[in-house]
Amino acid sequence: MNYMPNIIAVMCSECHLRHLPSFQDFGDEQLRTVEQLKIGHRRAEREAILLRAGEQAAPVFTLFAGWAFRLRLLPDGRRQILSILLPGDMVGLETLLGEAPRYSVQAASDVAMCLLDGPRLMPRMLAEPWLRSRIFNLLNRERDAADELLTRIGQCDAEERVTWLLLDLHARLLRRGLAAESSFSLALTQQQIADLLGLNVIHLNRVLRRLRGRQLVAVAGRKVTLLDIPALQRMAAFQPTREPQQVLI
Repeated sequence: MNYMPNIIAVMCSECHLRHLPSFQDFGDEQLRTVEQLKIGHRRAEREAILLRAGEQAAPVFTLFAGWAFRLRLLPDGRRQILSILLPGDMVGLETLLGEAPRYSVQAASDVAMCLLDGPRLMPRMLAEPWLRSRIFNLLNRERDAADELLTRIGQCDAEERVTWLLLDLHARLLRRGLAAESSFSLALTQQQIADLLGLNVIHLNRVLRRLRGRQLVAVAGRKVTLLDIPALQRMAAFQPTREPQQVLI
């Protein structure tokens, strides 16, 4: 993994993610357990591979800052993006179940990560019910998000898919204090959005032009403004999906 130099370490007790209302807090003893399992902070540049499919000693980490995405590659090089990772999302939990991940993770922007000691986390998870419960809950929420994306790709047209994604990203960022009431900064390229939603870039551009023409969405550089959220929600039959509400590190 091609990391940039270590960033300044942040103690778990001072982590800005833990103090967000959407994340469950730790008790003092739980917090000490997590701090003992924490290796440190790392950061990586945009487009860096943070985890490789099939990696036997894959890292376990929480995204502390920046955006990333999970992906799978077909033998001919075609790419399917599986999910978008935002600050607070965990990566590599499959390794705790003795499985090498079948996906890779790539940075969509410059990122910072909090790394856990995977080999030490496994026995602690088995010994401490609260930790085991949190990890299984995180895995269950990830499955729910995957089911939601599959439903959108399988049953929704392109306009519904794009509208749903913009609403979903805005809702997730808003819960993390990273978005305004109707706008957010989008760290994804159009190709990455297309690879997530099963579209091509030309079709994606047409959808965005229609949304702008109907004065539902405004895009200026990387800033996306949702001009009529109720109308967009009706268009996408949008209901915010459940997502992990607890950060481990």
